[in-house]
Amino acid sequence: TGLGLDIVRRVAESTGGDVRVGRSVLGGTEVRMWLVLDGGRRRSGGRRVDRLMRRGRWGRRPGKPGRPGGPGEAGRAVPPV
Repeated sequence: TGLGLDIVRRVAESTGGDVRVGRSVLGGTEVRMWLVLDGGRRRSGGRRVDRLMRRGRWGRRPGKPGRPGGPGEAGRAVPPV
């Protein structure tokens, strides 16, 4: 239906992030999504993302010790997946 990528774009942009679509080295399509974890605190569209992160519904909680630059480190973008 074409709605999936639009939803991904809206989620990324609501946190101050971005989505890029291109060709994969192996052929096919490559989609990269960046999320800015502290961006949701300043934008009304990102509040739900922050709430879900605090509850641990997406795995690690923000601020929990882990990989440098990984999820939970305020002010840093999550690397593309």
